[in-house]
Amino acid sequence: MTQSVQVNFKAICVVLCIVIILSVAYVWYPSKEDDISSSLMKDGDTKVQSMKRVEETSQTSWEDEKKKLFADTNLSLKEEFIKVEGNDVFYREGKSVAASVPKGTLLFLHGAAFQSETWSKLGTLHFMANAGYRPIAIDLPGGKGKTKSFKVSSNDGFLLAVKEAFGLQDTPVIIISPSMSGSYSIPLLFSHPEAFKGYVPVAPTSTGSHSHEEYAKVKVPTCIIYGEEDKGLGVESLGNLSGIPGSTVHVLKDAHHPAYLDDPKEFHRILLEFTSGLYA
Repeated sequence: MTQSVQVNFKAICVVLCIVIILSVAYVWYPSKEDDISSSLMKDGDTKVQSMKRVEETSQTSWEDEKKKLFADTNLSLKEEFIKVEGNDVFYREGKSVAASVPKGTLLFLHGAAFQSETWSKLGTLHFMANAGYRPIAIDLPGGKGKTKSFKVSSNDGFLLAVKEAFGLQDTPVIIISPSMSGSYSIPLLFSHPEAFKGYVPVAPTSTGSHSHEEYAKVKVPTCIIYGEEDKGLGVESLGNLSGIPGSTVHVLKDAHHPAYLDDPKEFHRILLEFTSGLYA
């Protein structure tokens, strides 16, 4: 009987010891696991962190990005007139305190229904200034902007005069040309290709005024952008401009004629990628 009690007592002690060990392990392991995870995050799991940052950025809407740009006190917008061929031409220019010497200049034109204000409201001028460039948007003569109508010497000559007015006569620039503004940029593409650092046509007019053989001789780096739903000028201009050797084509999904308004985030991504490649 005594021996039986002793055996039972030993068994109880063993069970209690096992229970205590398991309890300690249960409490210790999660805390240790947290320490290990913390250590990994501190010491090297940058890949995971980078992936999270990329995912967060991709989920940010353009409106959110634009609000941050407009709230940045290092960025500003210059708005005034400049003399071009003896006439007052209104322009808007994105400025950055951090970019005292810009990497390069971008000249933004506009379609018949728009003006330089389109690029400022969209956040484009702030965006490119923030990236270290000098973005300038002008109001073309007689449009909806502040530049009054006047007779230009020629459309391509007018753009050369604009460059000269900004002190860029010997400096090639990237010209962004949507819709109607093609009547200015397309002639310049052939008469003075040296004026271009790069060309970003967004369903421009006037592409049919030159042959496929002529486009095949163009050596200006060209980034063609148009909206998937633009079955008119988008398709027509693509048929002509795609003949430019080395040109790239970007179709903005579900976007219409002013494709940059329907998908501004993708438009700006493409624009920055193209610009960065030219000024690398």
